Amino acid sequence: TDPSYGVMDETDGGIGGGIMQIREDMPPYVTFYVAVDDLGGTLTRAEELGGARVLGPTPIPPIGEFAMFHDPEGHLIGLLHLDRRG
Repeated sequence: TDPSYGVMDETDGGIGGGIMQIREDMPPYVTFYVAVDDLGGTLTRAEELGGARVLGPTPIPPIGEFAMFHDPEGHLIGLLHLDRRG
């Protein structure tokens, strides 16, 4: 089955977030996402600086697309590009 995902909206100047029920075959993890204008370019730049691509770019219709990479120290970081056309 697909993982279920819940979103928390930002409040009082804080940041929003989400929580996902992972599949049994997935290890638990924590990550944060950074909104970017150029997802592919940012992911390529992360790789040039020693990061390793994990996933993406991957569409999330109708929201936009996302990607994930490990930084040189192994931290999982997400990138998010929101589709602002709609």
